[in-house]
Amino acid sequence: MVISTCMLVLLTILNFNKANGEKTELRFHTLVPLQSQNNRVLSSDSIIPAAIMAVDDINNSPDYLPDYNVAIKFADTQCDASEGTWQLIKSILATSDDNATKIIAFL
Repeated sequence: MVISTCMLVLLTILNFNKANGEKTELRFHTLVPLQSQNNRVLSSDSIIPAAIMAVDDINNSPDYLPDYNVAIKFADTQCDASEGTWQLIKSILATSDDNATKIIAFL
């Protein structure tokens, strides 16, 4: 619920209409600790399904951002500051589509 609410607030701020009728892609690059350095699985198991459900709810509802397609990608920070920084840099530099708007989130 919190993730869904946060995404809706962010997307509402970005909500502006496109004149050409084409959907704009909003990509969430989400940095989340999935495993630590000693291979201990962390408690982020519920974060990813909740975020995916929120994105599905937004994309399937005609009331929320009808001019946008929301996508989400996860990167493992491994609970390490240097790995998190590297994943952040990779997320910023990954430019496969100039028409997409990227939002980087830390969970």
